[in-house]
Amino acid sequence: MSRSNRFPHHRGFTLMELMLVIGIIGALASIVIVAINPTKQLCDAENAKRNVTQREMTNALFQYIISQSDLPPNVPTTAETAKQICRAGVATGDTCVNLDVLVPDYVAALPIDESETDATLTGYKVYANVGRPTVIAVHYGVCGGTTVAANNASASSQASAGGDGGNDGGGSTVGFRMRPTMMVLVSGK
Repeated sequence: MSRSNRFPHHRGFTLMELMLVIGIIGALASIVIVAINPTKQLCDAENAKRNVTQREMTNALFQYIISQSDLPPNVPTTAETAKQICRAGVATGDTCVNLDVLVPDYVAALPIDESETDATLTGYKVYANVGRPTVIAVHYGVCGGTTVAANNASASSQASAGGDGGNDGGGSTVGFRMRPTMMVLVSGK
């Protein structure tokens, strides 16, 4: 019996066909990975977390102002003189403002940005213009140790949400400024 008669119905794929299919699958996978861009997705998630932290800290400062009728001590009054917030227990100095007065009544703990490398700083700046506190993420756009350029959509969405969408005087960070509405209840008696 000849070899061709032994396995008449068993036909396989040639090596060339297999390599062609693997190449097509690899090309499609690389296109999908580029389209999804996991690095940008992770960076957007970190920046969203920074925006939430900015809002929480700004709200905590507003609550402190309402209950104490004044800003916490040593908070700068202009964006140009904004100082970083010190980590818990670090005394106010030339480089940072201690906001331990907010803990635990207004925030559970002072937030620390994951990109902050200084052991005494939180990665957030604070200032109050005309008594309105503003907290700014110093490392906005820095993800995994590298700076990622903010696209126009995120800058414009921050501008429409109350931020200045650009330089806040503290480097190349994007600021987010809260403008909450405050209600005052007055007793009629």
